[in-house]
Amino acid sequence: MKLAKFSIFITTLAFLGIGLFCLFAPIEASSLVDIQLSNSTAITDFRANYGGCIIGIGVFYVYCFLNPDYIRLGLILQFLSFSGFVVGRVVGIIFDGIPKPLLIYFLIAELLMVILAIISLNKVGNT
Repeated sequence: MKLAKFSIFITTLAFLGIGLFCLFAPIEASSLVDIQLSNSTAITDFRANYGGCIIGIGVFYVYCFLNPDYIRLGLILQFLSFSGFVVGRVVGIIFDGIPKPLLIYFLIAELLMVILAIISLNKVGNT
């Protein structure tokens, strides 16, 4: 259970940290991945999707972390969400070419989080 809680804790920090950064510094956050936010509509949409939605998911991870009955559910979401990021980046690399190094680092971190979720899920079992 310690590994599972650690896994959820790290995931919580990632989602809340990235979400807050995108919510309160959208221009700076988007420029890290070469997204140009050209007007208030784009900025607001970026804040909503990369900030608000990601924060909402992060809060759900907090709920899972604080409630032992929901640790497994949190790990399943961790597996699915990070797997989605990995698939999206791999498809992007296949169709669009090699991105800047930052996105490769993100891919590696996301892949490690998928592996951590799998290991944690196996340790938690079906309880």
